Amino acid sequence: MWYFQAIEKQRLPAALTLTGRLIFTGLVFVLVRSKGDAYMVLYLQLVSGLAIFLILAAALWRQVRFPRPTWQRTVHALRLGWSMFLFRSAVSLYTSLNTFLLGWFVPAAQVAFFGGPERLMKAALSGFSPLTQALYPRMARLVTSDRSGAGRMARLGLASIGGMGAVGCVLVLFLAPWMVKVALGASYEPAVPVLRILALQLPLIGISNVLGIQWMLPLGMDAEFNRIILMAGLLNLCLAVPFTLQWGPSGIAMSAVAAEVFVVGGQWYVIGRSPHTFWKESSK
Repeated sequence: MWYFQAIEKQRLPAALTLTGRLIFTGLVFVLVRSKGDAYMVLYLQLVSGLAIFLILAAALWRQVRFPRPTWQRTVHALRLGWSMFLFRSAVSLYTSLNTFLLGWFVPAAQVAFFGGPERLMKAALSGFSPLTQALYPRMARLVTSDRSGAGRMARLGLASIGGMGAVGCVLVLFLAPWMVKVALGASYEPAVPVLRILALQLPLIGISNVLGIQWMLPLGMDAEFNRIILMAGLLNLCLAVPFTLQWGPSGIAMSAVAAEVFVVGGQWYVIGRSPHTFWKESSK
């Protein structure tokens, strides 16, 4: 999928992924009828994922000669991906780690009042994926060949993805009671304020994606980018405990939002002080 994303030919991967997920979801409803059938979900995930991989691999090998793995190539690939490895690891300090931290301080039932809304937000954030995946390879090419064009593309991405996030945030703020009741159940009513707090992440993550992944990384600002993400993760760890003790699940949601605010503010500050400011037409 990274290969087809890089060459900006994502129609086949997108069609396969969408078709595979639809078939997988349909078969879950058809085949999983009781608790004893839960194992079928794992088998269906395996089969659908394997089928998508085999079809994409065959399409890839028609275009690219298969290289035999060597130690030198392996080390080179790991070095190229090191900054993204650090980014993904640091992000977990204010995303997936929060549910684990919450479980230390509140009863299991209250953990669910955070975990449920968090899953809903992850589903909402997946709506950014098609646009961000299409934008990244174009940005990576333009920053080296047409900096003014890259600036225009970044401004467009900031307006479109940030705008999508803002609209999504407003919708969730108004529809949170209905969303919780339909997706989680009537007994999850205490999760409504948590979902509304987490909804503030939608525009923030959209903006940080453009500033960080779409702009800073293609320009080689990996060190600054990862430093901001790591500091945001540490900020979340510092706020999570006192906020959770004071406000429970809503408190840890606040600490996660605070970390996202820090990311956006840090990226804006770093880019603004660099020669790579893109929100002005005269950007070089």
